[in-house]
Amino acid sequence: RSVYNSMTSRLLVDKIEGKTTSGNIQMPAGHIVQTQTAQALTTTSISSTTFADVTGMSISFTSKFSSSKLLMIAQVHCYVENSSSGTWLGVDFRFLEDSTVIRSPVASGNGYGIAHAGGNDATTRIMDYAMFTHEHSSPDTSAHTYKLQVHTTEGKTPNAEINNNTYGGGGRLIIMEIAQ
Repeated sequence: RSVYNSMTSRLLVDKIEGKTTSGNIQMPAGHIVQTQTAQALTTTSISSTTFADVTGMSISFTSKFSSSKLLMIAQVHCYVENSSSGTWLGVDFRFLEDSTVIRSPVASGNGYGIAHAGGNDATTRIMDYAMFTHEHSSPDTSAHTYKLQVHTTEGKTPNAEINNNTYGGGGRLIIMEIAQ
């Protein structure tokens, strides 16, 4: 004998809306709540050990839930010119939330960037794509500006170019809010 279960069915919808005025629907942990992307198509030239903003790598982001995690992904194209100093030269990157550093190099000039050893023939240089990630706890549901900054390393000042379209594609900053 077979039993028909009228409770088994499909739910077809065009739109799901929250029942409160915020309109936010809490998704299960691990789901992406929202994503924003900034594409950098302008070159940032740097020859200083002082951090500076990477042009176009900034996003104003408002978390829907204060319990969320934010996954930040930065992809940049780096070109560091030659040096005859015979020392390590390169660039380091860091993430900021508004004016607060939330991820920086491990130590001054070491750790979170791209570098090369300068040769004595003044021809050693590097060109590469680099990707950096950072997981950050959402502080609240207010708008915050997240950005990427760069500086040269080891107290040296080689000329470096970030996201120069002549040498390669531009950069990208992606922020994903992930439900917890």
